[in-house]
Amino acid sequence: MNKYLGEFTVIYKMLVSSQRKDAFLEMMVSGNKGQFMAYCYRDAEIYSKLLEEYSDVSIDGHYRKNRGKADIVVSEIRKGMNIMLKEYSDRLTGLLANVTDEYCQTLLKAILDDKKLYRQFISAPDSLAGQYSYVCGLLVKTVEMMESSLKLAKEHNDIDDNLVLTSMFIKAMGNAKCYRGNGFSFKMTRDGNQFGSVELAQRILLDKSQTIDSFPALLFTNLNKIIRYESYGDIKPASSEARLIYMVEKAR
Repeated sequence: MNKYLGEFTVIYKMLVSSQRKDAFLEMMVSGNKGQFMAYCYRDAEIYSKLLEEYSDVSIDGHYRKNRGKADIVVSEIRKGMNIMLKEYSDRLTGLLANVTDEYCQTLLKAILDDKKLYRQFISAPDSLAGQYSYVCGLLVKTVEMMESSLKLAKEHNDIDDNLVLTSMFIKAMGNAKCYRGNGFSFKMTRDGNQFGSVELAQRILLDKSQTIDSFPALLFTNLNKIIRYESYGDIKPASSEARLIYMVEKAR
């Protein structure tokens, strides 16, 4: 089964062409388990171009035995984790700068100042299996979702950008509390199994808003309306902002 294998430095790469088969990418990579030959048979030309710019990369795939030695069959190559963390953290900062409501700003600051929670967020996957099931995958998906939602919100006068961005960030924090890392693999936390990401996000909203003097009850209600819906469950969107986020999630 393909999974996130970790961080690697590409020592050399070669795009191998064949008249009978599509081109594939042959590499020698070095990671925490040593050096391996690695082979990518899908989107080889795309990944070859990526490796012209980056030599430190994240790799998804699986190990296999080949003539008594282990090599790697690659399913996906991404820019290295540290590069991704810097890029997407900067993009997140830019997104949150669009929040203009004073109380939403204060709420976001209270969450960002919780260093333990924020570390969980930037290191967590979005899920245990799927496109974003790797270190910082939740950060990457959250930023991409927020960018798409903000762009769409600008096209509708009845959508409050403050509610969209703040609620999406809090929902992501609830998701972060569902996972615990062990090296390059993850498992569900006890709270994740018992309560789920939605209830954990609601708890974050409640806890952090209670630290803010005169936090508006209406704002709390509107944020909670968006947070509590589940795109995969029985609770459906109950506001314009929640419906917009629902459409963005379904379009991915």
